[in-house]
Amino acid sequence: FRSEYYSTVYLTLEGSEKTLSYSREYDDFIDERMTDIENVAAEQQSYHRDNIVSEYEEELNSKIEEFNEKKAEGQQELDDAKRQLDDANIRIISTEAEIEVLKNTISSLKIKLDSYLELLEADLEERGIPSDVFENEELLKEYISALSGEREALILELYDEAKGIYEDTQKDLNRAQYELEKGKKEYEEGLSEYAEALKTFNDEVEKAEAEINRARQDLEALPEAQWIILGRDSINSTYMYDATCKQMSAIGYALPVLFYLVAALVCMTTMTRLIDEQRGQIGIFRALGFSRKQITAKYTVYAFLASMTGSVAGILFGQLLFPTVIYRTWRLMYYLPEIRISYPLGYVIICISAFTLLICGITVRVTGRSLDEEPSALMRPKAPKSVKETFIEKIGIIWEKLSFTSKITARNLIRYRSRFFMTVLGVAGCMGLLIVGYGIKDSISDVIEIQFSRIFGYEYQIMLENDHHLDENIKILEDDLSNEIVAPFMSYTTRVYFTKEEKTANLLVFDLRDANYVLGLRKTDRKTPLQLDNTGVIVSEKFAINNMIKKGDTLTIESANGVKAEVTVSDICEMYFQHYIFISDRCYEESFNEPVHKTVIAVRSNDIASLNRDIGKLEDYTSMIDFSGMIQQFQTMIDALDLIILVIIITSGALAFVVLFNITQVNISERIREIATLKVLGFRTGEVESYIFREIMILSIIGALLGIPLGIIEHHFIMNIINMEMVMFGMNISLFSFTCSFVITIGFTLIVFLFEKRPLREIKMVESLKSVE
Repeated sequence: FRSEYYSTVYLTLEGSEKTLSYSREYDDFIDERMTDIENVAAEQQSYHRDNIVSEYEEELNSKIEEFNEKKAEGQQELDDAKRQLDDANIRIISTEAEIEVLKNTISSLKIKLDSYLELLEADLEERGIPSDVFENEELLKEYISALSGEREALILELYDEAKGIYEDTQKDLNRAQYELEKGKKEYEEGLSEYAEALKTFNDEVEKAEAEINRARQDLEALPEAQWIILGRDSINSTYMYDATCKQMSAIGYALPVLFYLVAALVCMTTMTRLIDEQRGQIGIFRALGFSRKQITAKYTVYAFLASMTGSVAGILFGQLLFPTVIYRTWRLMYYLPEIRISYPLGYVIICISAFTLLICGITVRVTGRSLDEEPSALMRPKAPKSVKETFIEKIGIIWEKLSFTSKITARNLIRYRSRFFMTVLGVAGCMGLLIVGYGIKDSISDVIEIQFSRIFGYEYQIMLENDHHLDENIKILEDDLSNEIVAPFMSYTTRVYFTKEEKTANLLVFDLRDANYVLGLRKTDRKTPLQLDNTGVIVSEKFAINNMIKKGDTLTIESANGVKAEVTVSDICEMYFQHYIFISDRCYEESFNEPVHKTVIAVRSNDIASLNRDIGKLEDYTSMIDFSGMIQQFQTMIDALDLIILVIIITSGALAFVVLFNITQVNISERIREIATLKVLGFRTGEVESYIFREIMILSIIGALLGIPLGIIEHHFIMNIINMEMVMFGMNISLFSFTCSFVITIGFTLIVFLFEKRPLREIKMVESLKSVE
């Protein structure tokens, strides 16, 4: 492309290569040097404006004059063609009148010939000549000549003269009829050519007048010259990549907090269990004269080494697993190089410090609580907690119907409150993480189905170069019974003007009947149906949110020819991909004073092969958009989420397993004498296991149920974070996802039961009941 002057300058700032493109340092570096660039712009940006305006006005006037001349020439040619058609029509009418005269003449001559024949027949009958001689004209003349009758000869002469005139008139009639058919055919061809030329002329005049109006409007609206200074973040792909990074960064802040809380619970239960198991050893240390600091330091160092080892192992393994999984998903959307694993020192220090301080703090607290007891008390088994009356006992109808073990279970749930809350919160956190994992996939995968199956009731968009043969094309498609929906509409990208900026959106112009048939629009509540009318436009939800548009607002938009007009927002509709504005054809014509040219046909067909055959018959066909390709591409991205979901399931499941395992171990170790007593009393193995595991199962179910609202809250939070500029994800979670999350949580509980069956069976009755003293 050639231009009279440069219109773009690419700048690389010296020293910018030392900072990362998406970092705050890079933004600060650019902002510091923006002032110098703006100063240059202030001096240079208005240089060409006056010259451009004058040249533009001169060129516009020249174009208007040229347009008027060509319009006059075209109109003169059409007028000449119309006169020729009128002359031809007059000739056709004259020929038809001449034919009628000739037909009347022939009719009168036929009557005259018949009268002559009647006279001859009467004369010959008087002379006794048979009437069959009239069947042969030569024979008739011979009879008349033999009779030498003057009267008959005169009649015969008059008959011959009339017959000659009759035959000449018949020839004139045949010639006139031939000329009439030929003239009509030429007239119809000329009339068709004239109609096509008139339509083309009107289209060109309309287009030219729209261009002139737009040029005048552009000239009047031409602002003061201003340079547009854009950074790399203004490039769409760069912006989208930055948005994706920010979304992942937001998730990187949200999910680790959730995992950290669950992991903190695991650490707390683990260290509590460790200290409780070594009460006797702590008592011996105290009796031997070790100080509180020395004993606390022993377990604190152990906790420190455990947390350091676990943190380092987790960082090494996690940094290899999670970024690789996420990066593989990104490579479905972007062309990216091979991943380079890095270990950011800041985050490493934060993670290690957080877990180390947590576990060491819990160790100090739990150890200090044990050291408050006397050494002799520590060396004895921990006294069981006293049983308190539960609220269920106050409900006699329920309490009386419970079995003995059920009553013990109810009392134990209230008796060990710390274990109750630790189990419920741990399981609820894991259940919430599972719901988040499944919910992200549900919210992302459902939007493609909603957008292209319910909101847009058609599957294909057939694009036409113009609408000159629209009716014929519609008939071809409608005649094919496999095409369930055939609806023409107008579509183009319009500019929407706001106070400080302008945005773009896809504007669709529908006939009201077609719109309410092929579009399944709903309000933003996702329930109330919404229908297009002639009072204004319907704006898609994401576009309205981004630009703070409300129902009843006024928008300034462009027509297909670039003419601006104000329209009223009649409502806002549910939409998930791209920005759309829907308007009726009548509202469009009234707003822009322009006709609607429907060059797109919406089709839903159950036979693509048949549709392809129909397309081969269409006039002015250019291309076809198949939504199934977009759905397939998006589905590939959804399938890539399965790996991320699997990682979340495994991670959260492992946390649930550790929480439940620790809680069960603590439960068994604290109640070993109680379990031994049950065995002495004759409880069978299955009854003992039911006695212990029933409590854990109830707590797991309570935690799973509590995790449902927790997961919903977490899911809404994350989905609000990852929304994009032109994409809005749903907030729905399917019943199947809730069910799977619940089943997985309970499944891990059952796995814990399998692991803990053996320790229960190995409890020795006599040894467990012996007094330490």
